[in-house]
Amino acid sequence: MRRPLLAALGLAALVGCRPAPPVYHLGEITISHVVSPEPQRGGPGGAYFTIVNGGPDDTLVGVTSPDADTVMMHESETSGGMMQMEMTAAVPIPAGDTVRFAPGQRHVMLTGLHRTLLPGDSLPLTLTFRGAGTVVVSARVVAYADLDAALGTGSR
Repeated sequence: MRRPLLAALGLAALVGCRPAPPVYHLGEITISHVVSPEPQRGGPGGAYFTIVNGGPDDTLVGVTSPDADTVMMHESETSGGMMQMEMTAAVPIPAGDTVRFAPGQRHVMLTGLHRTLLPGDSLPLTLTFRGAGTVVVSARVVAYADLDAALGTGSR
């Protein structure tokens, strides 16, 4: 009697498990937690990720996607009680540091999306670093309510 019960409990645990999010490597740079919240209908998309630099100083100099007309990196700041976004052409990735793209902070904005993005979809992004080169990653599209869990942080 115990074995069937244990087997059933084990199966139930496996059904509830999600595969670990992919981790991308480019030399000594690691990119993880690559996610895109489901955009509002007709609105721009966004993308967030974490970069860990285990090598020398580098700089993220561009992000592109075949699924958007324009892809921009933004820095967000609060000034005078108002949140402001400012486009940035490059993001330093210091040696030994972790740089996060997260809601209300540094992020990627995608405008002119070529298709409707729904939870479960993938959004290809190409990240270009000045030193390390280029890597293609896949952002998992998630419902906004699931964003914190997908980022692996309590970002909001």
